[in-house]
Amino acid sequence: MSAASKRQAFAGLLWSKQFYFYELEEWLDGDPAGPPVPANREHGRNADWRHLHNMDVISMPDKWEYPWYAAWDLAFHSIPLAMVDPDLPNANSF
Repeated sequence: MSAASKRQAFAGLLWSKQFYFYELEEWLDGDPAGPPVPANREHGRNADWRHLHNMDVISMPDKWEYPWYAAWDLAFHSIPLAMVDPDLPNANSF
């Protein structure tokens, strides 16, 4: 792989880092001051994971067309990302 290709690939990884916040219990229950949540939300994807609380900076493959994260993808992103941002996996600033 050429140096230019590596730079472009690393730039894409660095550019796609984003803050991800997802508190499932809050999403399932909704905002008490807001409208009621749809009944089918309680039986949807991850409904049994009420304990799930994510708040971290992660690498997303495509910020616009990838509305969720997958641990499988994040694991593969971490290998090349560690070459250019070794502190990211250890960042605990939240």
